[in-house]
Amino acid sequence: MIKIEGIDAAIDWLKEEVVNETNMMAKNIMEDAIQNTPVGRTGHLKASWVLTPATPTNEQAVVENTAPYAAHVEYGTEDTPAVLMLTNAVDREMNK
Repeated sequence: MIKIEGIDAAIDWLKEEVVNETNMMAKNIMEDAIQNTPVGRTGHLKASWVLTPATPTNEQAVVENTAPYAAHVEYGTEDTPAVLMLTNAVDREMNK
């Protein structure tokens, strides 16, 4: 077996960098989505954005809106056009 000195520390550093970058991107996406969320009578939709950050054991961050009608606003309905607040935020972040 070949042993490479410092490889474990390098892997840990790289995992930490991935988590930090993932969380920064998720934060940017959420801030963008919030800015582009329409405000109705209550502001509930705009206040319902949630970020679950990535961790060293789960390198996936999740940005979601917990308002029950968020998908209808995002994708539109038969009667209302799509707003694409999250979709556009992701696109903008990925194209930086």
